[in-house]
Amino acid sequence: MTVSLTAKVDGEWSVEVLVGTKRVVPSVPVQAADVAAASRSLPPAVAEVITSSLEGARQRQRERVERLRAELDAAQRALDQLDV
Repeated sequence: MTVSLTAKVDGEWSVEVLVGTKRVVPSVPVQAADVAAASRSLPPAVAEVITSSLEGARQRQRERVERLRAELDAAQRALDQLDV
């Protein structure tokens, strides 16, 4: 049996299960919090890699939130200028 956990750059996780070459569980989404919880029961080297991936996704999401906030602030200012 092979259990594969996959992370995308945007922080989305999925898992699939193969028995031999037969996919018995197709790729299904997994919440990042569940991945973090499961990683704590795995060997430290595995947990470190998963934690690093989670932190990278967190940082990318923080940066996205900041960009969106700046864009929203600019749009609000433009709207305010139209309300004269």
